[in-house]
Amino acid sequence: MQSDLLFMPSLSEGLPVVGLQALGVGLAIVASRAGGNVDLVDPGSNGSLADSDDRKHFLARYAASCRIARPS
Repeated sequence: MQSDLLFMPSLSEGLPVVGLQALGVGLAIVASRAGGNVDLVDPGSNGSLADSDDRKHFLARYAASCRIARPS
């Protein structure tokens, strides 16, 4: 199975090992602005961040990242 993107809608987070692993294999990350996520994700470079309590913005970031990861 292959993935193009890691989606992490955490409400609370330390330094996410799964995020480090995803970056290590070149996956983009869509994550909440929780804990260590803000240290891992460089918006516009390796993913995007959204407020976990703003569902519409979170889903918009996810949709935009899916279009980038799988261009039509």
